[in-house]
Amino acid sequence: MKDQIINRFDKLFGPAGSSAGWIFMLSGIYILSFSFSGIFFFLIGAFLAFTYTSVVIDKTDRKVKLTNNFFGILRFGRWTEVNPDMTVTVKPNTIVYRTYSRSNRAIENKTHNYRVLLFDENKNCLMPLKYESTLGHAIESAKELSVVLGLNSVL
Repeated sequence: MKDQIINRFDKLFGPAGSSAGWIFMLSGIYILSFSFSGIFFFLIGAFLAFTYTSVVIDKTDRKVKLTNNFFGILRFGRWTEVNPDMTVTVKPNTIVYRTYSRSNRAIENKTHNYRVLLFDENKNCLMPLKYESTLGHAIESAKELSVVLGLNSVL
């Protein structure tokens, strides 16, 4: 196997979709005890619960791939060649998941983190390379990834 770094990111449907997926899977197992249509519920639940995004960094060939991992195991994405003109940068990020209760009250789940991003030569963001919880860890990761990929890091 090649020398690769795999960084896992967010669930595709967020925490509410993931929880709904677990409920669908458990319902599918229950329905499966008396009908084969439970397989349908189980598969939908597995898709909701386990689908996430990640990035694969190939150290030897200097390529990166942003992937969607369906069912948690089927990895789909396209390889991007890393050029010496590309840069690695750290930017703050806030992810907000909002759900509404039956009484129409908003429940928000905020996540503050820092993303290590890959930019092309025209300063267009190509993809995130890693998430870190603190700025210090993000700067260290950006320096480490820029050395691994042979790039300049602009912090």
